[in-house]
Amino acid sequence: MVRMTIGGFFGRFYLGLLTLAMLSMYTMSGYSYTLAGLAIGITQLSNCLIGPFVSRAIDKRGQSKVMPIAALIGMAGLATVMLTVHFRGPIAIALAASVLIGFVPQIMALTRARWSYIFRKGNEHDAQRLKTAFSLEGMLDDLSFMISPALAIVISSRFFPEAGLLFGLITYVIGLIILVTDKSSEPDVEFMQTATNVEGPKQRSVFLVYPIVTIFFIAMFFVGALFGFFDPGTYGMAAEIATEELAGPAFICGTGTSIFVCFFFGMLHWKASALKRTLICGFGIALVYIPAAFATNLPMLYISHAIGALFYGPMTITLNSIIEDTVSSARVTESLTWMGAGMQLGMAIGPIVGGWLIDAFGAQAALFATTASGLCIPLLFLVTLPILRKGLAAKPEQETAA
Repeated sequence: MVRMTIGGFFGRFYLGLLTLAMLSMYTMSGYSYTLAGLAIGITQLSNCLIGPFVSRAIDKRGQSKVMPIAALIGMAGLATVMLTVHFRGPIAIALAASVLIGFVPQIMALTRARWSYIFRKGNEHDAQRLKTAFSLEGMLDDLSFMISPALAIVISSRFFPEAGLLFGLITYVIGLIILVTDKSSEPDVEFMQTATNVEGPKQRSVFLVYPIVTIFFIAMFFVGALFGFFDPGTYGMAAEIATEELAGPAFICGTGTSIFVCFFFGMLHWKASALKRTLICGFGIALVYIPAAFATNLPMLYISHAIGALFYGPMTITLNSIIEDTVSSARVTESLTWMGAGMQLGMAIGPIVGGWLIDAFGAQAALFATTASGLCIPLLFLVTLPILRKGLAAKPEQETAA
């Protein structure tokens, strides 16, 4: 478990810094926010479209068989992007290579799938212990998201524009090697399929089989859009006021708070149901980010992001736990990847639209879009409340092969 945790931690740095490292690389190299947003959007859209299919292959064939090949393709695309920008090659090559980045396996989904397997293989499916494990995963997510974006900006500013992405590539490869060589925690494909009686070569995507996965995909899309607008908006405001490096504390405030929240959230036994916790967190996120639309200085953004961390960390942990309880164990990786894909799609739309908004109207416009994205989260949960209740009552074993 220790090796798995260490590998997962290193592998997370790449995803945590991807958006801001690419934004820094393009803008520091003289390209516009619009072009930077387009490049980031293509990358995140590729993650959204290709990622679930990579994870589905992992569920069928095993992590150690699929991860190295998929990661090699994705990292080759990332290297091509960096080299093209560095040597001022045709920008079309960089944009095309961004599509290949979508093959990079999501470390966060892979480690969570390993935790699910660990607690299932001993025939002692302890929901509380699994929630604690997911809280640990949430803390690692937040720690990497706290450290890596700030590091990416500083490294790119102090050395060369591509340095931040290069740092992410190196840490991902380190994490990948540790995970692939850790056979003790790797889910056994045959065991996971037998445990839930999921057989047959043709299975419909969990996105179509489980409506709750679809809803959470959309919810995470709005979360991703929120961050997709907030990151360049904060970066743009910092650049307008003084220097881009001042954007770092905003991300540290948010993720630093979330680390402590996730720690205590996993330890406590909550009387409120998972659905009620989801609703509370959704409304909390919406209310907290309203001031971002009217922020006139960076401290206001620091405070909003820090308070917002009280809600989005626990909401993610709760959604992950619901997925683990309602989806067959043989499809956990794919299900969690769809959630991650939703967030990545939002993070794709955010920079594309946000970059254009910043160029056209200034950083404040991107922050206004941040608030709008946050308000959509509780609205979605309210509209789909009957479906969520029905989904929570379903059993994973009810799935059959199509």
